[in-house]
Amino acid sequence: MNKYVSSILVFLFALFPVSVVAKTKISKAEINAGMVVVSGKTDSRDNNIFWDGTDTGYSTDPNGRFEIRTNVLPQDCVGELQIGDDFLNVVVALCGPQGTPGQQGIPGSRGDKGDRGDKGDKGDKGDRGDKGDKGDKGDRGDKGNKGDKGDRGSDATANNVILTTQTNCPSGMRSLGKVQVKAGRPGGGDRGSDPIYAHLCGR
Repeated sequence: MNKYVSSILVFLFALFPVSVVAKTKISKAEINAGMVVVSGKTDSRDNNIFWDGTDTGYSTDPNGRFEIRTNVLPQDCVGELQIGDDFLNVVVALCGPQGTPGQQGIPGSRGDKGDRGDKGDKGDKGDRGDKGDKGDKGDRGDKGNKGDKGDRGSDATANNVILTTQTNCPSGMRSLGKVQVKAGRPGGGDRGSDPIYAHLCGR
């Protein structure tokens, strides 16, 4: 190729640049594990690559290779690949056109009872409740046990208590009761006698 022809080719490439799409090769476009996988190679390393109108961009590696993994599947199985300002239609393999929605299926049988859940966290303390009504009177309780015998009291002194057969207690003392000091003897005449009582006087 002489210099004249080379100059013409350079002029033509400058006037009519080769499209990025023309320099892009698609090596795979299929459905894999429920995801759309599109991979290939392009000579453009400065443009983001977008799939079928999505806003998520993909970039190439240093060798110009790229791979797109997305759950966006076109209804007609033909996706639009955007590289810079150029667009390329890509047919997705292992894909069938999406049909119209079918009728709702019959409800399935009731499932088994699930396992018991974990114990929940302790709740906050509740507000204090209102005062309840007065309860009914309870039944009478059982009779209690007999108490222990009390301690013996102190002995009375002669100055505090006296025994007298007089009709009245001495001055300053009061009668604490009568005490029979001698029993009477039944019988008539001289043989009988009345009982003798004494006053127990105390201060």
